[in-house]
Amino acid sequence: MLKKELATILNNPTLYQVDSIPFVTEKDTAVKLQLIKKSLIKQGLYDSTIQANDSTKLARALNKLQKKWFIQPDGKIGKYTTQAFSYNREKIIKQICMAMERWRWETKFPEKYAFINIPAFWLTVFEKDTVVMQSAVVCGKPDHQTPILKSKIDHMLIYPYWNVPISIATKEILPAVQHDTSYIRRKNFEVLGAGDKVLDYTKIPWRKYTKDYLPVRFRQRIGEENSLGVVKFNFHNPFGVYLHDTNSKRYFKTSSRSQSHGCIRLENFIDFADFLIRDDSVHYTHDSLQVYFVKQEQKKIKLKKALPIFTRYYTAHADSTGLKLYIDVYRKDEDMMNLIYKSDKR
Repeated sequence: MLKKELATILNNPTLYQVDSIPFVTEKDTAVKLQLIKKSLIKQGLYDSTIQANDSTKLARALNKLQKKWFIQPDGKIGKYTTQAFSYNREKIIKQICMAMERWRWETKFPEKYAFINIPAFWLTVFEKDTVVMQSAVVCGKPDHQTPILKSKIDHMLIYPYWNVPISIATKEILPAVQHDTSYIRRKNFEVLGAGDKVLDYTKIPWRKYTKDYLPVRFRQRIGEENSLGVVKFNFHNPFGVYLHDTNSKRYFKTSSRSQSHGCIRLENFIDFADFLIRDDSVHYTHDSLQVYFVKQEQKKIKLKKALPIFTRYYTAHADSTGLKLYIDVYRKDEDMMNLIYKSDKR
């Protein structure tokens, strides 16, 4: 379908005729706003006929642009909206070509699998080329990117502990504890020493610890307030990431969901858990899962059949509803374009 959409654009020179805006070099705010307004008008998004002041008209036009690019529609010029203005016809054509090239690298997918498209912040489960469920996901921030990988989900852990990675422990939790030791109690953490012995956090010399010297570990107790939520879906990978529920649901209501430290938060975790146990109805059913979810006791469920999972990076996607373009949140398209389309400097 991408090939068809590309052909449509190439055969119609009037499509995506918009100039990119050089925000990097332009320092004058008034000039920037004029460039933005001009671009929005050219894209048919700025309605000058409505009874409103310029600020309101601009905000409404930005809102339309943001919805077009699947950015949080707040009517403000944030980093992703700024990035959206960098696209012109030539760059969009290249963007589609980058997606087609990535698809060319793919091998045949299995009969049943979970597919996460990071720029779309979306999980889709396929079975025999049919979509059986979908869910919004939260992926890693640009400085904590969710990796591209292929693996298999072989078990899920109901009410998991969260063993805090050392990078988060030293950069985020230790400073918070040094400021106020009650942070440990309030966030339901345990402090572990040698042999995973639980220590009395009130007797630890926190001021002596640094990002380079932290001889203890943090573990968050199980429960609905745990950062991993009610269930964690495990798959082997060298990056230490996994798919999980979350106690922080607010980001699912937003469009730009690059908010995690690299792991993938899943909105419809109950539907996904039901799908995973479907082949093992002798041992597990939807009702039995609900019992485990209510008990608040840790339970490991090994899957009868492991489910392949793929995380991928496609900023252009086409289906029966048409072409969808997403912001290049990790700048992977940009890096790829620089390699493929770089000018010959000889």
